[in-house]
Order: sequence, then structure tokens, then C-alpha cells
Amino acid sequence: NGEKMFITNGAWADVITIFAKIDGEQFTGFIVEKGTPGMSAGKEEKKMGIHGSSTVPIILQDAKVPVENVLGEIGKGHKIAFNVLNVGRWKLGAACVGGCKQVLGHTVRYVKERKQFGQPLADFEIIQQKIADCVIRTYVTESMMYRYAGALDDAIATLEKSDADYDKKVLQMIEEYAIEASICKVYGSEAMDFVADEGVQMHGGYGYIEEYPVEAFYRNSRINRIFEGTNEINRMIIPGTLLKRAMKGEIDLMGEIQRILAQLKEGFPQESDQRTLVNRINLVNQAKKLAVYVSGVAVQKYMADIKDRQSFMVAMADFIIEVYAMESALLRALQLMKQQGEEKSRIAIAATKVYVTEKCAELLTMAKQFCANVAKGDNEAYAKYEKAIDRILEVKPIDTLDLRMPIAQHALEHDGYAV
Repeated sequence: NGEKMFITNGAWADVITIFAKIDGEQFTGFIVEKGTPGMSAGKEEKKMGIHGSSTVPIILQDAKVPVENVLGEIGKGHKIAFNVLNVGRWKLGAACVGGCKQVLGHTVRYVKERKQFGQPLADFEIIQQKIADCVIRTYVTESMMYRYAGALDDAIATLEKSDADYDKKVLQMIEEYAIEASICKVYGSEAMDFVADEGVQMHGGYGYIEEYPVEAFYRNSRINRIFEGTNEINRMIIPGTLLKRAMKGEIDLMGEIQRILAQLKEGFPQESDQRTLVNRINLVNQAKKLAVYVSGVAVQKYMADIKDRQSFMVAMADFIIEVYAMESALLRALQLMKQQGEEKSRIAIAATKVYVTEKCAELLTMAKQFCANVAKGDNEAYAKYEKAIDRILEVKPIDTLDLRMPIAQHALEHDGYAV
């Protein structure tokens, strides 16, 4: 008995996976077929977007489901549910990459054709900046999705398919990458929103008209921050899972914090050669240390109660997400340079330089505000935190406007995203 809202394709599905408690305790998965007595679909929901997708409530009234329909093991339904969510979160992020590319394609073609003041919109610097920003955000998102997929594929490839427990071990591997899945979901959905919003803006009033494709993208993108777990829930999962693993001894979080504290006195090692992107390598490494440091400050202050301080948990997640994003963009640019040389990788290099430099500057401000919130008016404590932050991460501004222009021109020449 019960009702579950917002079931995708529930109106015409022949088979439905349902999770319910046996005897009110054992959370279990079931395969329930269409036509099962006591199961019915409610009326179609009228939604803001995704009109091509059916969404209905599923209603259970004294529905009898045979024991043969148990999915997996009794009481182990959470393992199936969570892993479906983990993969689904990554897939959502990957789908958002496609959405970003589609919006860019429609928008670039529009700004090349639409004229104002006697010249195409594409000739205006502010439009070129917006196009470059959309390309950069799409490149970073795509890099994160490739990174997660490659890491998971490589991990699963180490398993022996003939092993009787192969499927269970695959599920364990997927669970190992739960943090990255949440990161991909949050970042991808917010990148899609950013690109869709800029797409509408570059269309001007026409972007608000249903006849133009970007209008639908704008409406449809909004759901991505809600389903597969809201972005707020996923932000809680990211540091929460890390802290749980640290408590179990699976990762040496406290040891890393102690190493950073020691380096505050001794100085932080840096790459000093003349390689392209070496400065971005240093910035990303510093940003990783900063994320660990500010997390350590909060954990030291609140100890086990940190899990209940949601504002701090969400802020910690934002540091982790941005570090993963920056590092993903950087690793991909370095790999592209290795495979095809600097000239063919120039757009990825420029995008990485802009993103890492500007995001590190943002992280610096975020870290100081975070520590001010922890200090709660204790000026002496904050002064200590601020001194440490300035030693860990030092960001020198570069000409990011000049770097954006070739990114925009490349998109205009290729009618959209073409990294």
C-alpha cells in the first residue's frame, strides 16, 4: 500500500521497479508487472518542461506481489537503489553536455544571422564573451564526464568476468565512485542551466518565444537540478561520504590535513619548469590543498556535529566540486597536448587557463568567507585562518579576455562547440 509521485513513463510502462519495506523494516526491491491487481497509475502531471516525458503517480492499494518478484535480496534494496542513482546521476550530467552543445549550436547560428546596428550580433565583443563562457563551461563539464566514465571503466576492467561474484563487485565499484557521480550531476545540471540561460539572453526577445528551440531548452533544463536527488542533497552526500570514509580509515584525511599544516611552515612545493599550463598545474594543486584545509577547519571546530551544519557541508561540497572540475579540465588539456600537440589543443588550453585562473580567485574569496563563518567573530582565529589561506593559494590575474576571443571565434567558425 502507498503512493509514489513523479514516476517517469509510469502511464505505459509494462514493468515497474518498486521499493518497499517487508514487515515495515526490510527495504527491498520488487519487479511489478502492468496489470497487477491493486496497482494503478494516476493522472498525467502537467509540468513546466520535458513535455515529451510521461509523469504520473503510481498507486498501490492492497497490491499483492509474489515472492518470486523480489529483485536481488530481501532487505538489500538500498544497494540497488543507490547504485541506480549513482549511475543515473552521472548519466544526467552526461546528458547535460549534449544539451549544452545543442544550445550552443542554435545560438551561434542565430547570432551570426541576426543583425543589429548594421552588423551581426556575433561581431559584438560581449556576445563573443558569452559564447566563450558557454564553450568553457561545456568543455569543463564534458571533461568531468569523460573522467568519471574512464575511471569507472578502468576499475571494472580489473574484475574477472568469470567470477561468480562479478556483478556484486561491479556494484561495489559503482559505489566507490558515488562522490564523483554526485559531483557530475550537480556540476552538469548547473552548467546546463547556465548555458541555456545565456542562450536565451543572446537570442533576446526571440529566446522567449516557443518557436525558437532555446525556449524549450531553458524550461527543460530546470528539472535537472531536482531529479536524481536535488543538488542540495547531492551536495550533502559529497562531503558526508568523504567524512564517513575517513572515519573508517579508507582515506587519510587527517594525515593530509597535518601535512598541509606542516607545509604552511616549510612552504609548498611547486612545479617550476616552462611547460605549457605549468602555472595551472600549480594552481590546481594549491586549490586541492585549500579544499582540504578549509574542510579541516570546520571539522576541527564542529567534530561529529559537522554533519548537522548543512551550510558548512554545502560549502565544503562546492570546494570539492570546483577542484574536481578544474582538475578534469586540466588533465584533459594535458592529454590532448600529448596526443595532438599544442596547436590543435589551443582551445582546450585557453579554456583551461581561463577557468582555472578565475575559479581559483573565486575559491580564495569563498575560503575566507567560510573561515570567517567558522570563526564567528573571533578576530584572532580568523587572522590565523586568513594567513594560512593566503599562503596556500596565490592567484595572479591574467588577461582572460584575450584568451576568450579565440575560443569564441572557433565556435563561430564551427557553428557551435567543437573542442
